[in-house]
Amino acid sequence: MKARGLTQAGLADRLGIKERTVRAMFSGAIGVTPERLNTIAEILDLDAIELFRLHNWVAAERAAATDTGTAARDAVELLNDSALAPRSGAALLVERALELGGYRAHVHSSLLPTPIAGHTRDRDYVGVAVADRPSGDRRTGRLPDDELERELRAAFAVAIRLGPALLEDSPDNLATLERLWPDADAWFWVPKLMASRPPRAPAPLPGGVETVVVVGDHGAGASHIGAYLADRAGWGYVGTSFDAQRAFGRAPDNQAAHDQHCLDIADAYLSSDHGRYRVIAHGSRSTVDSLIRRAADTDAGRNGRPRRRTAVVYARANDTLVEYGSRVWGNRMDAVVPGVSADYRVRNDRAIATARPGCAVEEFAHVAAIEMPADVLVDRGRRQPEIDRWPFQEAAAERIWAALAAGRPAR
Repeated sequence: MKARGLTQAGLADRLGIKERTVRAMFSGAIGVTPERLNTIAEILDLDAIELFRLHNWVAAERAAATDTGTAARDAVELLNDSALAPRSGAALLVERALELGGYRAHVHSSLLPTPIAGHTRDRDYVGVAVADRPSGDRRTGRLPDDELERELRAAFAVAIRLGPALLEDSPDNLATLERLWPDADAWFWVPKLMASRPPRAPAPLPGGVETVVVVGDHGAGASHIGAYLADRAGWGYVGTSFDAQRAFGRAPDNQAAHDQHCLDIADAYLSSDHGRYRVIAHGSRSTVDSLIRRAADTDAGRNGRPRRRTAVVYARANDTLVEYGSRVWGNRMDAVVPGVSADYRVRNDRAIATARPGCAVEEFAHVAAIEMPADVLVDRGRRQPEIDRWPFQEAAAERIWAALAAGRPAR
């Protein structure tokens, strides 16, 4: 505040509260909600995650660093410190609904007897219903209307960020949830299988591999393959998209910024001890090729990096998957529009080809690219691609694990 020239009275005015309330916050007499911390971060032009360090204030020049790589390294330290890391999960959404009032919340855990899409480990759901909305206005089996979506994103902003959570947009999943809880207006989902977690069995693989990076074209399942692989190996798991959302937030209309934040998070793991015995999954389409090269640099100990044996898995979206995603998701899945996705595939293939000669081929612990075969997507009447892809992705992770455990590239 001093660096910004802001007094306690000025902060109170910006927050719309009394100055004595601000004094009570500073003295510790009252707590500070996550929502208020988020607002304070915006007023002070700080990265909000810095204010979640047990509410300790940090040096303004450090928190306001313009170098996102520096901020990402700070965020990775925070996210891996059990004493400081913000709580995450469905509880944050439920608590926010109760705090706001005017909403009813439902929780559908994938541990309940009726799993979504037949899957038992993937995610938890939190449904919200606007208390005063007439039942005839329910929009069943679809996304909420634009006005309600904007309202929910604003009201649940911090819970969405730290959960982390996303609004469910799968027509089939929404229809299933509607049958179970017909009075909900919208559903958030919180990752379980794909939630970041520490290693439970930290040990290198044959050949000394200590980090595996799974990258993929949009829709090819890098996150699921990486999560299954981490479970199989007993290693930790990092989903760069969710970690970036927790650290930096995520603007739905600024995919380029989110892709860069994902790359920064992945690189922070690659260049620190937090990346040891972890599977890092990264599917942010515009930065996949950059991460492939950085993984090769870590494997070779180039560009000032401490050398750490690093394997790379590339989940490649073939033309069948691109066509299927376009048909199922339409305009909401702009990343798999034919041509656009093909351009990314070409660029990523080139990055794979150029990364290996940079290291001695026999030294670079590279796992060959995998593609989903066309016969995985034979049911053209089905509108839920996850149902078709999950078994393939789990089997692919098992094949990759077998190859890594044998100390050889997967082919």
